[in-house]
Amino acid sequence: MSHTIEEKYRGLDVHVDGRRTHVRVWGDGDPVLVCLHGWGGSVGSFNALAPRLAQALGGAVWCVDVPGFGQSDPPPADGWGTRQFADWLEGTLAELGLRDVPRLGHSNGGRILLRHSLTHPHHVPTVLVGASGVQWPLTRRQRLTQVLAKVSKPLTERLPKRLVRWVTAKVFRAHDWAAAPASMKATLSKKMAEKCMRTELGGVTQRVLLLWGEHDTMTPMKSARVLHEGLPNAELAVCGGRHGIHRTHAEWVTERVGGFLGRDDRA
Repeated sequence: MSHTIEEKYRGLDVHVDGRRTHVRVWGDGDPVLVCLHGWGGSVGSFNALAPRLAQALGGAVWCVDVPGFGQSDPPPADGWGTRQFADWLEGTLAELGLRDVPRLGHSNGGRILLRHSLTHPHHVPTVLVGASGVQWPLTRRQRLTQVLAKVSKPLTERLPKRLVRWVTAKVFRAHDWAAAPASMKATLSKKMAEKCMRTELGGVTQRVLLLWGEHDTMTPMKSARVLHEGLPNAELAVCGGRHGIHRTHAEWVTERVGGFLGRDDRA
């Protein structure tokens, strides 16, 4: 029986420092891309994009569940900052033999890739899709999320968990907090406390493609412009989507990634 590439994928697990990381591989042949999803996502976030990329790039696309999401083990109870996620990524790439393979990160996955580029410098082409890491004055929703981080324990002890999730998501509209497993609350608090990365961008020297949705309200266009200006070797492409263009504009993303990875600017 024949299969289309959309039907052909395989899952595998790798252990780094005693923690399991789950990986889904789309396509056959040599690895051509490693993908990291955003906060609250999983390898399934790339179900629309990965098979298209595998077809266009002519190889295997490796999608990784970030610790704490999907089928990967969570960080320790006291949580991880982005530097610990960067160290996890370095160990995972080494274990899988993917250190020299281009990578793509969406939202928080892009933030991890930026930090990894600074703590583990390399020259591997990198695609950032609506990446986080550039911070602005806290919005009302973000301030409420910080308050929730402080009062969550007594709140959850007194109220039904289902009610707490509904209040945080619908009333406070703190979706990141509402979507975070209990084991990831400390990690989210550490992530929110980190400094803006804009002053460090000059240390990211590899070729970078920035893909952005014009109407993105999670990581707005002003963040894309900061990254474009601060990264020494970056180019920016914009479509009419929002934050999830890897799902809603998968064909457009595939075309841009294919053109970017198929070009060698060293010539």
